[in-house]
Amino acid sequence: MSQENQYKNHGKSGEFDCIWMASNTIDYQVCEKEFDCENCTFDIILKNLVSKDSSKNQSDPVLNEADFLDKIISKLEDLKLDSKLIYLKNNLVLKHLFANIYYLGINPVTLSLLDSIKSVKEYMKKVYFNVDQTIVILEGEWGQFTIKAPMSFLLLDKLNWTPEDIVNRQWLTLIVINQSEIIDSQISAEDWKIEKAKFLKILIEYKDFCLKIDPSLLVTNEKIKYIYQLIGKTEYLKLLEPTVND
Repeated sequence: MSQENQYKNHGKSGEFDCIWMASNTIDYQVCEKEFDCENCTFDIILKNLVSKDSSKNQSDPVLNEADFLDKIISKLEDLKLDSKLIYLKNNLVLKHLFANIYYLGINPVTLSLLDSIKSVKEYMKKVYFNVDQTIVILEGEWGQFTIKAPMSFLLLDKLNWTPEDIVNRQWLTLIVINQSEIIDSQISAEDWKIEKAKFLKILIEYKDFCLKIDPSLLVTNEKIKYIYQLIGKTEYLKLLEPTVND
C-alpha cells in the first residue's frame, strides 16, 4: 500500500493526514507537501527533536520552543529600517562616519537570528578586500557561518570585539570605500523589508508547529533555547544564508 493511501483522511474530502498525526505525535496536521517530507519544515523539526540523545532521564521532558521563538519574533518585529544605515548584500550594512570612511557591520535582521556564537575567526590581516573574499567566520555549536565582502574595500581598522560584542554592537571593521562600490552592492529598502518578512514568516511557522507537539511523546528532555537545537544545524545554516544577492 502506498504511503498516500495509508494515510488518506477519508473524513476530510480527500485531504491527507501528516504521518506525524498518524503516529499520534500531534493531534492534527494535514499534509500540505504531498508527502515530500524532506522539504517539509514540520518534518524537519520533529525529526530533529525526536533524534536527540535519549540516554538522559526522560521523566520530565522540557520543551519550550514557543517561548524562546516568541522573543526572537518580537525582536524581529521591532526592527525598523534605519535611515542611517546602508543595507548591503551578504548580510552586511554600512554606517557613514566621514568622507569615504564607513563602519562595516552585520545586518540587524541576521543578528537577530544568530545563536550562541562561540568564537570569531577573522581574516583581516590583508589590507584590500575584493568581492566575495572572506571577512570573518563566526563559529558556534551549529557550525560555521562565513561572512564575505559584498564589494571591494580598503581595510582601515578592525574592531576586536568578542562574540558577544559582535551580536550586541554589530560592527566588524572600519573601511574606506568608493561610492560606486556602495551603489553596486546596495540592496533597496523594499528588499530589506521582504527579507525581514520572510524570516518572520519562517519563525512564526516554527512556533505554530511547536505548539502542536505533545512534549510527552518526544525523547528529549533538553531545554530548547536556540534555533539550531530546534531545526538542526544544517537547516539553521541554510536559514542564515543571504537570499538578496542579485
